[in-house]
Amino acid sequence: MKLVLSIFLLSFLISKSYSQDLIRVSIPYQISESEIYESVKWKNLNSTIDYNNIDEITDSIYYDDMLDEKHMFISTEIGLKYFDLDINENLILFDELGKITGEVKFDHFEYLENMIEGGFYAIYKSINEGTDFSDCTYSLSKSSLKLIDKAYNINQKQIKNFNTDLYYSYETQDYEYEDQKYQLTLLSSEKEPIDYNNRIFDSMLLRSYNGRNDTLLSIAKQYVLLGLYTVPININDFPIFLFKIGVPDTDYIDFVTVYNDEEFQISSGVIKKINNRP
Repeated sequence: MKLVLSIFLLSFLISKSYSQDLIRVSIPYQISESEIYESVKWKNLNSTIDYNNIDEITDSIYYDDMLDEKHMFISTEIGLKYFDLDINENLILFDELGKITGEVKFDHFEYLENMIEGGFYAIYKSINEGTDFSDCTYSLSKSSLKLIDKAYNINQKQIKNFNTDLYYSYETQDYEYEDQKYQLTLLSSEKEPIDYNNRIFDSMLLRSYNGRNDTLLSIAKQYVLLGLYTVPININDFPIFLFKIGVPDTDYIDFVTVYNDEEFQISSGVIKKINNRP
């Protein structure tokens, strides 16, 4: 199954000082031995690059015969004309347990085309030679590091497989916050009776602590929640959650973020302002 990890997750917070910070959380689209490919956001949807004339704006072209990929390099000047990106901001890389694994800086823009799809990306390279990108799960803008809450301790995840086709995922993850232990349980299943013309899946996120069980999220959608990553940034007494979503029996997999306001909501793109307590 091909992973399509190409979404930007942005969140606006109002901090205790009522200053406004932008959190940029993203899942790399592709990771190579020395580079990380991050999706880019258009500055203006009414002024985008004509896909039929990409050759006219590229500096050079590189073909990777082994991966059957076409890399079309775009100058930084042209890229900044179309893409909303601060190229001077480094990205901090994290593993699935919220531990920092490295730092990367912007290198160039390019259009990457393979056998399935094509898209525009910002390419980042490590600030230190020999950095191992294999443990990279998500990245944060470096300016967001000041929002990391060190009171979080995210522990190993456990994924359990069912012996029935009805359930698609069951995952638990433990974390601690201010010496309180929590367990998250993510469960997705297909709603019965099954309508193969309109398949609906139930997904739930449960949190257990001190003998108490809370349902944080319960949705019925045409996709399932396949995985969970916990980002150690506190919003209204909850961390940020990144969910891997997918459509069974297809090659579609993507990521969305969830936050706590009056209730949990799944959102992709720009999240509305969250009013934290002063």
